[in-house]
Amino acid sequence: MAGIFLGANEIKYNATPVGNMRIGGTNICKGYVGSTLVFDNCAQANSNVQLNVDTSGISGTQYSLSGDTTGTIKSGQPSTSYSKFTTNIAATGNYSWSSGPTINDAPAGTFPSTPGSTTIVTTTITGTLQAPVGTVSSSIDYDTSGISGWTASAGTISPAQGNTISGTVGSNRIWDVSVTLNTGWTGTITGQGEVGGVFPSTDNSVYTHVLGGSVQQTQYTYQWNFTENLTGATASYNVDGTGSTFSSSAGPISVQGTLNQTSTATISGAPGSNQWQGSDPSYSNGSSQQITFEASTNGGSQTLGISGTASATIGTISLYSYNGSCANDSCINKGLGSLTTFYYYGTDENSATLYTTKSNTNVLSGFVSSGYYAKSSSGQSFSYSPGSSSTVSCIPSVTYTAVATGGYPCGNPLVDYWYINGGFTPAGPLNFVSSTSDGCGGTGITINDGNYWTTTSAGGYGASSGNC
Repeated sequence: MAGIFLGANEIKYNATPVGNMRIGGTNICKGYVGSTLVFDNCAQANSNVQLNVDTSGISGTQYSLSGDTTGTIKSGQPSTSYSKFTTNIAATGNYSWSSGPTINDAPAGTFPSTPGSTTIVTTTITGTLQAPVGTVSSSIDYDTSGISGWTASAGTISPAQGNTISGTVGSNRIWDVSVTLNTGWTGTITGQGEVGGVFPSTDNSVYTHVLGGSVQQTQYTYQWNFTENLTGATASYNVDGTGSTFSSSAGPISVQGTLNQTSTATISGAPGSNQWQGSDPSYSNGSSQQITFEASTNGGSQTLGISGTASATIGTISLYSYNGSCANDSCINKGLGSLTTFYYYGTDENSATLYTTKSNTNVLSGFVSSGYYAKSSSGQSFSYSPGSSSTVSCIPSVTYTAVATGGYPCGNPLVDYWYINGGFTPAGPLNFVSSTSDGCGGTGITINDGNYWTTTSAGGYGASSGNC
């Protein structure tokens, strides 16, 4: 569309420097020829609307805005309409909204009537952000007040009180609860199985699980303790209902019984003897104590024991006290020692400890040294060791014979003197050779008498022989 000019100046509304077309004092901004618009100079300077977003009502800073934000401007001809502002908000950094968000957008309106002017409008946003949720922990507690008759000794609850598990908020929080009654208890427990619900948002929460039912005790426990400070014998103790006899070192012994049942513990005699009594007459052979099972005695204990000096069966053995270096020495030379009576508790001399002295109260004292002795009853050698002795065979005598040593098999004219029994025979080696009269063995050498030779073992017995 062509403009209309006055000279070189275009005639238009608010023209500068000149060029206005007026009707009286009113500028003419549009010109028509008939119905055809030949010029239009009516446009005015735009007015503005600028947005301010108010986020003071948001708790937290982990968010982002999009769409129309603070500073966004809408422009248009004065007094004309504009549409509403639209602002969007989103939580960031894995944060989430615990409330909101609520957005009150600045609404639609009309531009300011003054050309070139700017008006501020406001969008408000409110809401609360919460930190990202990882895992939380929760522990279980038990309320057993609903179990009639329940005590700590009645049984075991699994998992144990205070058991802790972890999971994400809102996921299943599961404990598989079971109750195991101890021996001697019976009853029914309700509330067993999977419990817990879901994990709350609070970390280190406690879930209290209520158990119910009824239990009662049918069997009680008791403990017998045994002590012993007894000289001259060893006590043993029998507790009925156990099927065994226990020495003092085996205690304590636990026994069980039902309500009003009794348990008896009895002191028994020493092995191999039923004749002894402690210096305290209340703890004599065969004395006993008894308890009756009831709730007040459950888990209790009682001591039964003996102390003092005991009398018991005393055994004797007569030995030649010459303590030689080998069994033959005891047999051959028993007459060189004195015959002495030794004492021991019980009836088995081979498993006994020998004592030299017996008091008038049958207390034995004075230990006998280990070694070889000769029995007066048989003349055999008695190899004594406390708790482990034995009668051993021996050679009761040796025969003096002049023989030569060295020079295999014969030869060497040097003459030594040896004690032998059986002598040299064409049939075989010597039965025994000794270099001394005590009969303790040879030393593994070769000897001869000019007619025969023999080689002895280290023990003194002939090993091989032949003719010279």
